[in-house]
Amino acid sequence: MSFILKLKLSLEFYDENSIFAVHQADPCIVDGKTYQDGEKFQPNCSLACSCQNGQYACATLCPQEERVPSLEHCRGAQLVAVQGRCCREWVCPHVKNFEVSAYFGLFN
Repeated sequence: MSFILKLKLSLEFYDENSIFAVHQADPCIVDGKTYQDGEKFQPNCSLACSCQNGQYACATLCPQEERVPSLEHCRGAQLVAVQGRCCREWVCPHVKNFEVSAYFGLFN
C-alpha cells in the first residue's frame, strides 16, 4: 500500500503553577480546502486522507494500480482509465482478450 505522509512534529509544555495551556489544533489546507483536526477526507476518488494538527496523511484506494503484472504473463503492461471507474486497470497489449480476462480475474 502506498501513502502520502506530510508530518511536522512539535511538542509544547506550558507549566505555570501546574496549569497547562491548551491550544486548538491546526487545520489542514489541501488544494485550497480546509480540513479540521481529526477530519477524514477524500481529495479524489483514489485517496483517503486524515488531518492531524495541520498535517495530513493519505492512503491509496487503488492498490491494484501498484501491482504490476509480471513480464511472464504480460509484456508492455499499461495502466489505463476505465470509463465509470475511479481506479485504473492494467492492460496487456500483446495478449488475447480471453487470456487477459482470466489473468486479471485472479485479482478481483
